[in-house]
Amino acid sequence: LDWMVAMVTWPAYARPVPPVGDASLEPVIIGNLHDPRTAYANAQELRQAFPEGYLVTWQGYGHGLKDSHTSQQGASILREYEKSRAENKLPEYTNAVAKYACISKVFHYLDTGEGIRDGHTCLLPEALNLGSARAVSKARELITWFSQRK
Repeated sequence: LDWMVAMVTWPAYARPVPPVGDASLEPVIIGNLHDPRTAYANAQELRQAFPEGYLVTWQGYGHGLKDSHTSQQGASILREYEKSRAENKLPEYTNAVAKYACISKVFHYLDTGEGIRDGHTCLLPEALNLGSARAVSKARELITWFSQRK
């Protein structure tokens, strides 16, 4: 039955894929420097295809900025920020805050058409633990673990 449905609904005529890019569109393209699924170079190429678009760079891990603008998480981040301000303290800049700030900037632009610029980079609170820095960190953990077993 599945095969019959597929045959009946299959397009009868080939449709060419439209060219990528349109000089009149202003998309927001979010490129992630450490995305395991999509290379950052793809975001840069896409930006070139849309000359009026905006490239926003997220420095963190993961695929895009998913799960970063839920109302519950946003409300919690906002409460912590307002509490810190009321106590005249500098709010803690965490990875969650960085993600929330980045996606909030994108949503604000989509709602109002204002507030974003091409090339904006959403900064992380600290350097990522990658490459040789990660190897050194893991080596220290192993040394500590072995020394505690003696």
